[in-house]
Amino acid sequence: VTATKSQDKDRSSHDWAKLATGPETLVIFMGMRKLPSLMQILVENGRAPETPAAVIQWASLPKQRTVVGTVADIAEKAREAGLGLPALTIVGDVVELRGTLRWYDTLPLFGQRVLVTRPAHQNDEMARMLRDEGAEPVAVPAIRILPPADPAPLEEAVRALARYRWVVLTSANGVRALFEEIARQGRDARALGGAKVCAIGPATAEACAGFGVRPDVIPDEFRGEGAAQAVLDAEPDIATARVLLPRAEVAREALPELLREAGASVDVVPAYRTEGASEADAARIRDLVHNRKVDVVTFTSPSTVREVAHALGEHADAVGEGFTVACIGPITRDAAEARGWPVHVTPDDYTARGLVDALRAHAVSGAVEREPS
Repeated sequence: VTATKSQDKDRSSHDWAKLATGPETLVIFMGMRKLPSLMQILVENGRAPETPAAVIQWASLPKQRTVVGTVADIAEKAREAGLGLPALTIVGDVVELRGTLRWYDTLPLFGQRVLVTRPAHQNDEMARMLRDEGAEPVAVPAIRILPPADPAPLEEAVRALARYRWVVLTSANGVRALFEEIARQGRDARALGGAKVCAIGPATAEACAGFGVRPDVIPDEFRGEGAAQAVLDAEPDIATARVLLPRAEVAREALPELLREAGASVDVVPAYRTEGASEADAARIRDLVHNRKVDVVTFTSPSTVREVAHALGEHADAVGEGFTVACIGPITRDAAEARGWPVHVTPDDYTARGLVDALRAHAVSGAVEREPS
């Protein structure tokens, strides 16, 4: 029932005498402001004061809070706990089953607010995974993915795809940039011809699949060194191989250097560039960190580390004070530690899924203090 009045303000919309003694379970919406009087009405109309009762604020959301008592004391307990709107009240013996049936507020990351700093177009998937574990994701892009400052090298590389024996793709952003240029030139995946494709990591491989391409090689190690070794293992005549490496304008040089040292001809082509957060997003990052409105800060690339530090300015040291810091892999971890930030979580699987799984394991291990709900 809703705790509202009828249009005739002199009488209630409900027959409280029947509600008090009739239903075994009573659920009251919109009753927080008059909870004491509602509980008194139930008692006056025959409901036993010792009947179990509960108030749930923000039900089924990461900030859910629950107070359990009886009809006699639930209003006072809810007041003492500071519960507010929106909330619902449950009256009946079913409340005693909370210990058996509760599931949401026992999820591993329940109550944790997690700052997700990935680019906007990549935030949704990770946010969904965090919600599934009970966390409240706070998505604020620390970086933006933009076209390269000079698109000509990528345009030329796509026009000349037939000359490459290998195309090595290091990120989903690189995949998208490459195939968007292929499409812009009126072509499709067939433009790759006989070139073999190496994709670093499952997320990059999945992005390839979205354009109808199944990578020939997916390295076991999701970093440049592993990709170079995978190509060398798969290519019998590396000295005559020409390799296209479309990637971010600023990236590590390990991959092209290792291939060149082995004799390959490598064309490194800027496919996209990263820029820092917008002024609005940078201001929000500052607010979330300075005012401790999140519990966990996640980083999915060295560039997210760099730009969060830039957004925080002289207060960047705050990241290392009281937050759980989670990095997607060792390269990102090294970038964070170089800033003096202690890193608490680094997955073995350098993917968003791996990062969320590692956060869950960190919480289950008891390393995260949980407030009762």
